[in-house]
Amino acid sequence: MMNDLEQAKAIREEARALLKQSDENLEKSKSIHDSTLRQSREIAYALSCLANPMMTMMSMSETEEQELLDKLKNTSPRFQPVFINGRLNSLVESRVESKEKRDVYDVIHAINVLAMANTDVLHVFSRFSGHVNEFYVRVCSTDSDYIDSRPECIFNESIYLEQEDALEKLLSIESQLTELIIEAREQAEAKAEVNA
Repeated sequence: MMNDLEQAKAIREEARALLKQSDENLEKSKSIHDSTLRQSREIAYALSCLANPMMTMMSMSETEEQELLDKLKNTSPRFQPVFINGRLNSLVESRVESKEKRDVYDVIHAINVLAMANTDVLHVFSRFSGHVNEFYVRVCSTDSDYIDSRPECIFNESIYLEQEDALEKLLSIESQLTELIIEAREQAEAKAEVNA
């Protein structure tokens, strides 16, 4: 009987030792977590300082100002100036797209949506050639034979996206495509009524 009691006491002491060890490990873990959290905050602060560097003002002479304006006029809008202490240091490529470029992408997206949504009345093929920055749209009727012959297209246009009037041309293509779809849908409905 005493043997069981001694054994229980020994197990209890061992459990207390393990509990004490786990408490110590928990405290170490909390300390490491706090240290990691503090370091993460410091890194986040350092990165935010890099993204928004502290601005300093320096007066510029009229000739320096004119020099700066001349340099900026000669740069592509794709590149943005980097100033250090009020002086043009270098140029970096801008990742922010211009509104016009964004509009071009929106119109191309709309053309692709029209192509996918109206496959029952017209086959619209769109293609982008990245090496020359060209967008191409071709439209064929749904009864076109693609296997035995080259299908006759009812619409065939392409545009180089670097052109100044690219947006206007794309809007024109979208408008013409919409008209073709409306006409084809009306013809399909008229044909369905005749067959019914």
